[in-house]
Amino acid sequence: MFYVYLIQSEKYETFYVGQTNNIDERMKYHNRGKCTYTRNKGPWKIISYKEYSTRSQTMIEEKRIKKLKNRQAILKEFFK
Repeated sequence: MFYVYLIQSEKYETFYVGQTNNIDERMKYHNRGKCTYTRNKGPWKIISYKEYSTRSQTMIEEKRIKKLKNRQAILKEFFK
């Protein structure tokens, strides 16, 4: 399975949307400072995720959600 996920910085309360096939490993990656955007904004906690059967579906959905640029619209996408 593949996932589009929403994480939030516990320090700054900012959001980050990403996609992966292993949420646990991806969270470790973010919290170790390995991702450029999330590097100095952690620790991060997972807020929600959506499950898909193919990577191409997750990539399309991640791109669509990232275009929203509005905190409330992003939250609405994950909590429909």
